[in-house]
Amino acid sequence: MVTDCISAARMPDGKYKIGSNKIYKRDGVVKLNENTLGGSILTMNKAFKNLMDIGVSINDAVRMTSTNASKYLSRNDIGQLSEGCMANFLVIDSNFDLLNVFLNGKKVQ
Repeated sequence: MVTDCISAARMPDGKYKIGSNKIYKRDGVVKLNENTLGGSILTMNKAFKNLMDIGVSINDAVRMTSTNASKYLSRNDIGQLSEGCMANFLVIDSNFDLLNVFLNGKKVQ
């Protein structure tokens, strides 16, 4: 599971510039113009929610959104919460909305 989310994801509806492209975000969709999508605003917590919505178990969803990528990258210090690891993780509520972000075990949001 990966996301190619652009920086407009958590921003309110409006006009933005991504690289050299002028885009607009409205009602959860980003476009360059009326007929052309301008980027993804799928965040990892929403990707996790999508997995849960289609019946993926919570354990498999956790593996798909964290552990599998770290294994693919041969990184034993990320993708899990255990001694010696970086402790990078998100805290979400029951609606899968982002509450907190932790990097190296420290709250950054």
